Amino acid sequence: MTRSLICVAWLALAGASLLNAPSRGPPTLTAPRAISPRACAAPSDDFERVEVAFDTAPPTVADGGGFAALDLPSQVAANLAALNISAPNALQRASFAPLAAGRDGVLHAPTGSGKTLAFLLPLIAQLDAASREPQALVLCPSRELAFQTHRVAQQLLADSGLRSGIVAGGANPNRQIERLRKERPQLLIGTAGRVGELAYESKKLKLQRVRHLVLDEVDEALVAPHAEPTRRVLDDVSDGRPLQLLFCSATADTPATRRAALQLMRPPPLLLRLRGAAAGPGGAKARGAELPSTIAHGVVAAPARRHLEVLRGLMHTEPKPTVLAFVNSPHRVGVVVDRLWTSYGVAAAPLVGGQEREERVDVMRRLVDGKVRLVVCTEMGARGLDLPHLTHVVNLELPTDAAHYAHRAGRCGRAGRAGTVVSVVADDRAFVVDKIAAQLGVEVTPMRLYEGKLVEGAEPAAPRPAAARRPAAAPPAGAAPKPAASGGGGGGGAPRLKVKRDAPPNPTDAPPKHSRTVVKPKGKKARADAARERAKAARARPSV
Repeated sequence: MTRSLICVAWLALAGASLLNAPSRGPPTLTAPRAISPRACAAPSDDFERVEVAFDTAPPTVADGGGFAALDLPSQVAANLAALNISAPNALQRASFAPLAAGRDGVLHAPTGSGKTLAFLLPLIAQLDAASREPQALVLCPSRELAFQTHRVAQQLLADSGLRSGIVAGGANPNRQIERLRKERPQLLIGTAGRVGELAYESKKLKLQRVRHLVLDEVDEALVAPHAEPTRRVLDDVSDGRPLQLLFCSATADTPATRRAALQLMRPPPLLLRLRGAAAGPGGAKARGAELPSTIAHGVVAAPARRHLEVLRGLMHTEPKPTVLAFVNSPHRVGVVVDRLWTSYGVAAAPLVGGQEREERVDVMRRLVDGKVRLVVCTEMGARGLDLPHLTHVVNLELPTDAAHYAHRAGRCGRAGRAGTVVSVVADDRAFVVDKIAAQLGVEVTPMRLYEGKLVEGAEPAAPRPAAARRPAAAPPAGAAPKPAASGGGGGGGAPRLKVKRDAPPNPTDAPPKHSRTVVKPKGKKARADAARERAKAARARPSV
């Protein structure tokens, strides 16, 4: 009993010491910084909320003075102009000032709305070109997203005296370290697993100077298998030094993400949310949604055996579409790609997590260059892939929830372009699409393929087969009437033998050879009785 009381008291003291410990205490995911009492309570009013209306038209210099009005290096503004980006959109204008001032915050905006520039530009404005060590770190949950963000950063920083480096899985880690030592970038972009491997296992990557940390696709970064390496990086950089922490995602405004933000960020954190505009036909509803109104949503109801036939029909519509088709497992990707080619003559490229990085990069390059118009992928292709000319997203298999639907749909209709999401489902699964649409606030329209086009409207019901038999053909003129087939009547036809099942046939009357009517007795007793009757009839038959 005494030992139990001592253990209970020790645990109570240990818990109190952990709650009151400074931020240099033992690493934990929930509290790498000192947590204020009101952060623990986690009321929604602890956020400074900023609502931004979605831009339906491309931004112009007249909207806000262009990038020259922002505190950016002149060469970065020139690089943006070279990329035909003349002015920041509404999200980038609203986020630049507070984030460039070092505010912690959550950036919630639909895919394709310019989130990458919205967090990269404020980071670049705070980088010191004189320091040749990583000062800002962007963590991405997938290699494709990390390399894509790195390419954007390289375009922004060209000839500016600032550099971007990449440490992500799927590439040789020794070559990545050699390149970092040679280029010494101020901005570091990578995946949490590779950053943790180089920083804590091989001790080749130093993060002591990192003062800005961005978790892109934060809702994915805080769940397995990304949660553990992300926690190690958070614990290392959140050691009491000033640190700016940013969360970004198209589905960042969730209870779990808000709780993590209130525990990890300096109060009051900023919650900047981009709201959808009023709906056009098939677009987002006025109450706001996770997706822009430039994306139309449709459902094609068809039996499972016809799903690939619907996809083939879509690939032959005019104008020629560029399609990203989703299934829910790598095995299904291989099956669909093989059947599309062997059964329908449609060429498709697979994209799954188990592929080598070079193979995945080649698939994405061919899709962007237009050498392949159809890619079949799993959920790993739903986040971060920037495909400006993608016209259609096809759900051959439905996503698990509304958040995954939003990320899939966000691959098309980027930067204000038009896009279409088509869910191909069986009739008894159409209600799932309606349920997801209600949660996202989008309108789903029944669609079908008609004369080489994808049009609105459900498939017409197939005609029911006639119940009556086809009438017999009339006899030719002058032909003799066909004799009646019924027994006992006139007309000269031989009567058909009728055997009653409730009475045995007359044993003295042998059935005609042409008769096909056989009475098979049932049961052992009936068969024995029938055998006796046959023997009796044989004995009574007169000999010739």
